[in-house]
Amino acid sequence: MLLQENLPTVEFGIDIREEYGTIVGMMNTKTYRIITFGCQMNEHDSEVISGMLSQRGYIEFAEHAGEKESGNNPDIIIINTCSIRENADKRFFGTLGQLKKIKLRNPEFTVCVCGCMMQQEHITKKLRQSYPFVDVIFGTHNIHEFPDMLEQLFESRGNSADRTRVSSV
Repeated sequence: MLLQENLPTVEFGIDIREEYGTIVGMMNTKTYRIITFGCQMNEHDSEVISGMLSQRGYIEFAEHAGEKESGNNPDIIIINTCSIRENADKRFFGTLGQLKKIKLRNPEFTVCVCGCMMQQEHITKKLRQSYPFVDVIFGTHNIHEFPDMLEQLFESRGNSADRTRVSSV
């Protein structure tokens, strides 16, 4: 990570720390992790999502041994799941149950769900009713909108005490 104090002080009469400090201050330090259940298309979509987040300055969370025990979690978790693969739905809902515990301890923890499963109306209805802690729900048809949905969520958290659910399904 580029730290302001590691930059040279003056070059060509310009205080480089001052110039780069703005860039360093604008860098996103939020971490994310993508959990993928399902088919090769889900794997591909997860790579696309990761690339979009990286372009916006988000940092992929590297899970090291022992981090689960220490309670170290990413800022954002994205679950990309399939509606066709057998047992993907059971694994998906089981994982959501585990994430609820983290969300209760840390309300700023962001839970996002996506994939072709999210394009099924009965699934999104179940999510809204039974898993109200899910922050962002989106389908495969609007993956390209996800970074903007995430920014909209963070802006709403900063401007209001109320949590806002973003959904574009």
